[in-house]
Amino acid sequence: MSIMVGGNEPNKIKVGTQDVKAVYAGSNLVWLPKFIASGGAITDSGGYRYHTFNSSGTFVVNAGEKLIEYVIVGGGGGASFGGGGAGAVVQGSTTINSSTAITVGTGGAKGVQSGSNSVLIDNRGSNGGQSSIAGVASAAGGGGGGGGGSGFNTKPWDSTFKNGRNGGCGGGGAAWYGNGTPGQGSVGYNGGEGNDDNGAPHSSAGGGGMGSAGKTPATGEHGGNGGSSITVWGKAYAGGGGGGNSQHTQGWGGTGGGAGAGDAGRGDISSGQNAAANTGSGGGGCGGQAASTQGGNGGSGVVVIRYQTPVRSAVKEALKRKASRDEEDES
Repeated sequence: MSIMVGGNEPNKIKVGTQDVKAVYAGSNLVWLPKFIASGGAITDSGGYRYHTFNSSGTFVVNAGEKLIEYVIVGGGGGASFGGGGAGAVVQGSTTINSSTAITVGTGGAKGVQSGSNSVLIDNRGSNGGQSSIAGVASAAGGGGGGGGGSGFNTKPWDSTFKNGRNGGCGGGGAAWYGNGTPGQGSVGYNGGEGNDDNGAPHSSAGGGGMGSAGKTPATGEHGGNGGSSITVWGKAYAGGGGGGNSQHTQGWGGTGGGAGAGDAGRGDISSGQNAAANTGSGGGGCGGQAASTQGGNGGSGVVVIRYQTPVRSAVKEALKRKASRDEEDES
């Protein structure tokens, strides 16, 4: 049994000025409003409709009520010497019947160098921005990678600026005449600890990912690899950035932890890579011996909403006919 108006099932029924949310005949549910929503990039796959927000916007509910699932990815942390930590990844579900604001966190900026012996600055990478579905859930941005506290290859070096920043996943500690401590992850894993090895080879640590911690380099090793990413609904997110290595032209930086995380630079001759957009991954650390080398920026976050789409009536009827034929064959 269903409600029909002019041969069509209505999308909305009102009593006075109030929307009707359901109609029953006795104890039998005979009508629910269709769920109609817009916003983001819309795709259909595997019985689900996906709304992907690569930038901030609004998830617009035009009619109905629906159980939705979501994945919220914060922006990845920027790198300096240490790799940037990944943004947090938060998953869940909720029933929604009204429009809501979507915020997509920006990627954290790479650390800025002063280029002066006399100017002491906090040159760690910046944290990524928070992503959220308003009133539902949010995901913190990743922690920035540790720096040297001043311009590259200059003094004095401030020990606190070597430390990775805390975030959704922690930033990697720097190694620049002292060992930077790991940034702590509030949802994901911590960054690694830098290993200065008595002044060489300045092996900075990888940023933490949602799948594992950033690597702490052993004595004499290259820069630490970034923590691994995770896969949600077939897409990889939130890898930590690789840590830099600044033993002049020798030694290699650590690799990013997947999902577009930045690889680190090799000492003296290359900068760290930027993380890919809309992955929440951390930027790659720089070698750090030359002022021209830089860490990489973190990747921006993303918000994805999905919900099951109803099977079309024609498909339902075809399935019924097939089931009826199967019963006849069995008899």
